[in-house]
Amino acid sequence: RQNSTRTTTPLVSFHDSNTNKSNPIAKSTSSSSYYHCYDSNASTTSSNTNTTSSSFNSTKIMSKEHRMNNAATVEKNFWRDKLKCTIEKFGIDSIETARDLNHLGSVLLRCKEYKEALIIYKRTVAIYRHYHGDDSLVVARVLDKVGLSATQCSITTRKSTPSSASAEGKEHNYLDWAFLALNEALHVRITHLGPHHCDTVDTLNNIGGVFLHKKDWKRAKETYLDVLIVRASIFGNNHASVAVTAQTLGVVCSHLSEFESSLKYFQLALSIYRQKPMQLKESHPLIKKSLRNIDRIDRLMISLGKNR
Repeated sequence: RQNSTRTTTPLVSFHDSNTNKSNPIAKSTSSSSYYHCYDSNASTTSSNTNTTSSSFNSTKIMSKEHRMNNAATVEKNFWRDKLKCTIEKFGIDSIETARDLNHLGSVLLRCKEYKEALIIYKRTVAIYRHYHGDDSLVVARVLDKVGLSATQCSITTRKSTPSSASAEGKEHNYLDWAFLALNEALHVRITHLGPHHCDTVDTLNNIGGVFLHKKDWKRAKETYLDVLIVRASIFGNNHASVAVTAQTLGVVCSHLSEFESSLKYFQLALSIYRQKPMQLKESHPLIKKSLRNIDRIDRLMISLGKNR
């Protein structure tokens, strides 16, 4: 499993389906903070004080998120204005325009404006192909962003109209775009960087995400197994990314009714969370989530008459 040969060869080059050229479209979590309010008379305070303190903490957390959203909006407007100036000065197909488009796409992702980000990144890919060629790490980097944007578009489409047949078609269309882009990016990155590189495995992980959202559990499992092995070889067995991948594999295996494997991966994730260097507290959400998953699989196995 050192080489991910199943997904290394691109099915087709990432081109617009209506033409045989690159798409010419030219349109353009933060971690939670915990605020602790210390009261010297805490032993005598009432439950109303605790409620007020909790409300105050939530308000401050929301205030921080609001400030960050405002900062992203300001940055987005900056890059929009700069892009207009760059197009006027250098032209719509210039390399300078592509760089500004790339910056704007990054901000749009942070603002969760995924559809516009997808359009922006498609245009960026087209310009970079012209200057750098198809077999370029610069192109691969943007193709990875195309895949990420398209995947997020599919998620928002499903959430907005979950029971619509047309929405389901659009969702799969976005996921097809994502797979094509990520598959080509993976091929280029393996060629230039090799399979055991953090950028390569990130793209492979994003491909696993596409299979996950398509509910193609078998291919998702195969892909995430490769991700787990490569991340462990790069970062070590106790790295946070290994734990997250193990957690995802536990979910995938449970959908395949492979409950023993699911339990094994959930327990692996839990052990990494508890050990150095992470050493999360038992009250941490990731620990609680892992324990809930283990308990759920335990109960399923008992109900099916399987011993742990």
